[in-house]
Amino acid sequence: MLTSHIGNWQIMMRKLPSFGVKTNIVMRKEENQAVREFMKLDCGEPYNLNIINPDSGLDAVIEIMSELSNGNIVSIMGDRVAGSEKTFSLNFFDQDIHIPAGPFVIAASANAPVVLLLVSRNGACSYILEARELKIESASDKKTKINTLAQQYVKTIEEFLIHNPYEWNATGMHS
Repeated sequence: MLTSHIGNWQIMMRKLPSFGVKTNIVMRKEENQAVREFMKLDCGEPYNLNIINPDSGLDAVIEIMSELSNGNIVSIMGDRVAGSEKTFSLNFFDQDIHIPAGPFVIAASANAPVVLLLVSRNGACSYILEARELKIESASDKKTKINTLAQQYVKTIEEFLIHNPYEWNATGMHS
Protein backbone atom coordinates (compact mmCIF):
# COMPACT_ATOMS: atom_id res chain seq x y z
CA MET A 1 0.00 0.00 0.00
CA LEU A 2 1.19 3.44 -0.83
CA THR A 3 0.25 6.38 1.29
CA SER A 4 1.12 10.06 1.10
CA HIS A 5 1.36 13.07 3.33
CA ILE A 6 -1.96 14.39 2.07
CA GLY A 7 -5.40 14.19 3.54
CA ASN A 8 -5.82 12.56 6.91
CA TRP A 9 -3.21 9.85 6.50
CA GLN A 10 -2.83 9.37 10.28
CA ILE A 11 -6.51 8.30 10.51
CA MET A 12 -5.89 5.72 7.81
CA MET A 13 -2.87 4.30 9.64
CA ARG A 14 -5.07 3.55 12.65
CA LYS A 15 -7.54 1.68 10.42
CA LEU A 16 -5.07 -0.59 8.60
CA PRO A 17 -5.17 -3.42 11.17
CA SER A 18 -8.93 -3.76 10.60
CA PHE A 19 -8.14 -5.29 7.18
CA GLY A 20 -7.53 -8.60 8.98
CA VAL A 21 -3.93 -9.31 8.00
CA LYS A 22 -0.62 -8.42 9.59
CA THR A 23 0.09 -4.79 8.82
CA ASN A 24 3.51 -3.20 8.55
CA ILE A 25 4.34 0.47 8.17
CA VAL A 26 7.69 1.57 6.80
CA MET A 27 8.54 4.72 8.69
CA ARG A 28 11.26 6.50 10.60
CA LYS A 29 10.83 7.71 14.13
CA GLU A 30 8.05 10.29 14.03
CA GLU A 31 9.31 13.73 15.02
CA ASN A 32 5.91 15.37 15.46
CA GLN A 33 4.80 14.86 19.09
CA ALA A 34 1.09 15.13 18.22
CA VAL A 35 1.40 12.40 15.58
CA ARG A 36 3.43 10.20 17.97
CA GLU A 37 0.69 10.49 20.60
CA PHE A 38 -2.12 9.94 18.08
CA MET A 39 -0.43 6.84 16.69
CA LYS A 40 0.66 5.71 20.19
CA LEU A 41 4.21 5.38 18.89
CA ASP A 42 5.80 5.89 22.30
CA CYS A 43 4.17 2.91 23.99
CA GLY A 44 5.00 -0.26 22.09
CA GLU A 45 3.45 -1.48 18.88
CA PRO A 46 0.82 1.03 17.78
CA TYR A 47 -2.61 -0.43 17.03
CA ASN A 48 -1.12 -3.84 16.16
CA LEU A 49 1.10 -2.30 13.52
CA ASN A 50 4.64 -3.49 12.94
CA ILE A 51 7.04 -0.61 12.28
CA ILE A 52 9.82 -1.29 9.77
CA ASN A 53 12.54 1.34 10.04
CA PRO A 54 13.95 2.06 6.57
CA ASP A 55 17.17 3.33 8.16
CA SER A 56 18.13 -0.31 8.86
CA GLY A 57 19.08 -0.61 5.17
CA LEU A 58 19.14 -4.07 3.63
CA ASP A 59 17.51 -5.55 6.76
CA ALA A 60 14.48 -3.35 6.10
CA VAL A 61 14.27 -4.47 2.47
CA ILE A 62 14.51 -8.13 3.49
CA GLU A 63 11.78 -7.67 6.10
CA ILE A 64 9.53 -5.84 3.60
CA MET A 65 9.99 -8.55 0.96
CA SER A 66 9.32 -11.27 3.54
CA GLU A 67 6.10 -9.61 4.69
CA LEU A 68 4.91 -9.18 1.10
CA SER A 69 5.71 -12.81 0.23
CA ASN A 70 3.63 -13.88 3.25
CA GLY A 71 0.63 -11.95 1.94
CA ASN A 72 0.82 -9.24 4.58
CA ILE A 73 0.25 -5.52 4.11
CA VAL A 74 3.22 -3.20 3.84
CA SER A 75 2.41 0.49 3.85
CA ILE A 76 5.03 2.90 2.51
CA MET A 77 4.88 6.66 2.08
CA GLY A 78 5.39 7.34 -1.59
CA ASP A 79 6.21 11.03 -1.26
CA ARG A 80 8.98 11.24 1.34
CA VAL A 81 12.55 11.35 0.05
CA ALA A 82 15.28 10.81 2.62
CA GLY A 83 18.94 11.65 2.18
CA SER A 84 20.59 10.36 -0.98
CA GLU A 85 17.71 8.02 -1.86
CA LYS A 86 17.17 7.39 -5.58
CA THR A 87 14.25 9.42 -6.93
CA PHE A 88 12.05 9.92 -9.96
CA SER A 89 11.50 13.35 -11.40
CA LEU A 90 7.86 13.56 -12.45
CA ASN A 91 5.36 16.23 -13.43
CA PHE A 92 2.92 17.16 -10.65
CA PHE A 93 0.47 19.98 -11.35
CA ASP A 94 2.83 21.31 -14.05
CA GLN A 95 5.89 21.33 -11.78
CA ASP A 96 8.75 18.88 -11.56
CA ILE A 97 8.85 16.98 -8.27
CA HIS A 98 11.01 14.20 -6.92
CA ILE A 99 9.49 11.10 -5.36
CA PRO A 100 11.35 8.13 -3.90
CA ALA A 101 11.98 5.19 -6.22
CA GLY A 102 12.08 2.65 -3.38
CA PRO A 103 8.36 1.90 -2.99
CA PHE A 104 7.96 1.29 -6.72
CA VAL A 105 11.13 -0.81 -7.03
CA ILE A 106 9.97 -2.98 -4.12
CA ALA A 107 6.48 -3.44 -5.61
CA ALA A 108 7.89 -4.38 -9.00
CA SER A 109 10.50 -6.70 -7.48
CA ALA A 110 7.94 -8.47 -5.28
CA ASN A 111 5.37 -8.48 -8.07
CA ALA A 112 2.99 -7.21 -5.40
CA PRO A 113 -0.24 -5.37 -6.12
CA VAL A 114 0.01 -1.65 -5.42
CA VAL A 115 -2.88 0.08 -3.71
CA LEU A 116 -2.86 3.81 -3.07
CA LEU A 117 -4.76 4.80 0.07
CA LEU A 118 -6.26 8.27 0.26
CA VAL A 119 -8.28 9.72 3.12
CA SER A 120 -10.47 12.80 3.06
CA ARG A 121 -12.53 14.38 5.77
CA ASN A 122 -16.21 14.78 5.05
CA GLY A 123 -17.48 16.00 8.43
CA ALA A 124 -16.74 16.19 12.12
CA CYS A 125 -14.95 12.94 12.97
CA SER A 126 -16.07 11.49 9.63
CA TYR A 127 -13.66 10.33 6.95
CA ILE A 128 -13.72 8.64 3.57
CA LEU A 129 -11.02 6.07 2.81
CA GLU A 130 -10.36 5.52 -0.88
CA ALA A 131 -8.29 2.60 -2.11
CA ARG A 132 -7.12 2.82 -5.70
CA GLU A 133 -5.16 0.03 -7.31
CA LEU A 134 -2.36 1.08 -9.60
CA LYS A 135 -2.35 -1.32 -12.53
CA ILE A 136 0.16 -2.24 -15.16
CA GLU A 137 -1.63 -3.51 -18.25
CA SER A 138 1.50 -4.54 -20.09
CA ALA A 139 5.03 -3.87 -19.01
CA SER A 140 7.81 -5.24 -21.12
CA ASP A 141 10.39 -5.00 -18.34
CA LYS A 142 10.87 -4.12 -14.67
CA LYS A 143 12.05 -0.57 -15.40
CA THR A 144 8.92 0.17 -17.43
CA LYS A 145 6.74 -1.27 -14.65
CA ILE A 146 8.49 0.89 -12.02
CA ASN A 147 8.14 4.07 -14.09
CA THR A 148 4.50 3.36 -14.90
CA LEU A 149 3.65 2.77 -11.23
CA ALA A 150 5.35 6.04 -10.23
CA GLN A 151 3.51 7.98 -12.93
CA GLN A 152 0.16 6.45 -11.96
CA TYR A 153 0.84 7.31 -8.32
CA VAL A 154 1.40 10.99 -9.10
CA LYS A 155 -1.56 11.15 -11.51
CA THR A 156 -3.88 9.52 -8.96
CA ILE A 157 -2.84 12.01 -6.28
CA GLU A 158 -3.46 14.90 -8.68
CA GLU A 159 -6.97 13.57 -9.39
CA PHE A 160 -7.65 13.19 -5.66
CA LEU A 161 -6.49 16.74 -4.92
CA ILE A 162 -8.55 18.24 -7.73
CA HIS A 163 -11.63 16.85 -5.95
CA ASN A 164 -10.26 17.42 -2.41
CA PRO A 165 -8.12 20.58 -2.59
CA TYR A 166 -8.22 21.21 1.17
CA GLU A 167 -6.52 17.88 1.87
CA TRP A 168 -3.10 19.18 0.86
CA ASN A 169 -0.86 21.75 2.45
CA ALA A 170 1.92 21.45 -0.14
CA THR A 171 4.46 20.03 2.33
CA GLY A 172 4.21 16.41 1.17
CA MET A 173 5.10 16.49 -2.50
CA HIS A 174 8.35 18.39 -2.93
CA SER A 175 9.76 20.05 -6.02
